[in-house]
Amino acid sequence: MPAKTLAWSATALLCLWALHANVSADFTPVRAELANARGFSRGVLNLVVLPAGAPFSRAPGWSLIVCAAAFVLLGARRPRRSPHEPSSRIRRAVAIASGAAALILAAAVASPYLTAFRIVLAPRTFVLCVMLILSSGAIEVGMRQPDSVASR
Repeated sequence: MPAKTLAWSATALLCLWALHANVSADFTPVRAELANARGFSRGVLNLVVLPAGAPFSRAPGWSLIVCAAAFVLLGARRPRRSPHEPSSRIRRAVAIASGAAALILAAAVASPYLTAFRIVLAPRTFVLCVMLILSSGAIEVGMRQPDSVASR
């Protein structure tokens, strides 16, 4: 169990770091108010590439609190066991989707340290990644057994 808690905490920190360092409200699929930006907008995945030192407006401070609260609430939640367990295919699909979302956030966070450029995500792309990551936790939380059933 401590390994799962450590992984959940590391993922939460990755999301908070990405939100603080790589999400800008100046960039949306409709408009980009970022100088020297090269963009990518395909469906729900929206990002721009900037020089690593280029200035851009950061996400507001309250968004960090909301994101942290979502991870704390879902990580600490212990609902009753549902009679409708997801199939292994659904769990596998959710795990792949959440892994891809974590990879996108990790690439955005690492980009200014590994290259001369920075990947800046649109707010809706960040929210999608967080929702995918949180969904993997929701599946896992739904699979937990209550203590009274586990002790029998």
